[in-house]
Amino acid sequence: MSTTNMTHHEEVAQHSAGRAANFKHRLVRRFIGAAVGLVLAITSVGLTAPAAQAASAAYTIKSNISANSAPYTANSYSYYTTGFIGAGQKLKFDCWRSGGSVNGDTIWGAISAGQGYWGYIPDWYINLNGKRLNQIGIPQCGNNLPMEVKATVTHQVLIQGTPGKDNPNNGATIKGNVYVFNCYSTGPAVHGNTVYGHINGYWNGWLQQPTNKGYISDYDISLGGKTLKSMGLPHC
Repeated sequence: MSTTNMTHHEEVAQHSAGRAANFKHRLVRRFIGAAVGLVLAITSVGLTAPAAQAASAAYTIKSNISANSAPYTANSYSYYTTGFIGAGQKLKFDCWRSGGSVNGDTIWGAISAGQGYWGYIPDWYINLNGKRLNQIGIPQCGNNLPMEVKATVTHQVLIQGTPGKDNPNNGATIKGNVYVFNCYSTGPAVHGNTVYGHINGYWNGWLQQPTNKGYISDYDISLGGKTLKSMGLPHC
């Protein structure tokens, strides 16, 4: 009787010890999992917070400057001024992209129309405490932001609805007039050139004016030997 009871107690004790060990093992695993999750969360915050803060912050413009239709100075061929910004004004920047050099700085900041302006501002004119937009967490621009160039049309041609397909309802261009192009596409080759520009407006010498929109071949556009694609326009 005594031996039987002793064996039973030993089994109970052994079972209890096993349960305790399993509980301890689960507790340790949960602790380690929680610790790893905490480390990952801290790391994630540490990586994303600066970018989020940079994108939401407003930065001071150091001196009077114009916003341009592309990341190049307004006196560069085919680019124009979209607005004037006074010294001391604060602006938020959606992204940055490389462009023409301003005092050795080739970074430009993009601003959206929601701030009363749209276009690109030279990084050199933005007060960033000695840094550049690409060094403070501002993302690089994709192809979704607007960019425009103006160019003279060298032939009277129909404005096409899609590259290579005429649309009489769109009317025709006027030879020698200046039009504004906001993107490029590709289509059937015209004298070996497969690039087509999308007309977004008409340039009257001072401002962009509305006109019939559509495509014309890059062959019929004067860009000083360049194409709309090589000028940096995004793909339509």
